[in-house]
Amino acid sequence: MDHPELLSDASVRGALRGVIDPELGDNIVDLGMVDAVELRAGGEVLVRVALTTPSCPLRGQIKAEVTGRVGGLPGVSSVRVETSEMGPEQKAALMARARWKAAQD
Repeated sequence: MDHPELLSDASVRGALRGVIDPELGDNIVDLGMVDAVELRAGGEVLVRVALTTPSCPLRGQIKAEVTGRVGGLPGVSSVRVETSEMGPEQKAALMARARWKAAQD
């Protein structure tokens, strides 16, 4: 049987590029918000997303989009999304990218 797109870290991250942070207008991969992707037995995928604040009002929306996009990949049986708060370096890099992107528009 042919499997043109096997489940991989790259395919999961590719799907995550479709998840846009509405406040920053860029995808969560390029913004550095994806801390980790773990592929587990049986098609379970764990995605760790770092948010700018733990009480991020968009947390639910981002989790739902991650679950929907990753859950639609071939071979995925379940998706678990864990969120954490960004460290100071991550926040600085995210804001620098957001400013750069805004300047490009």
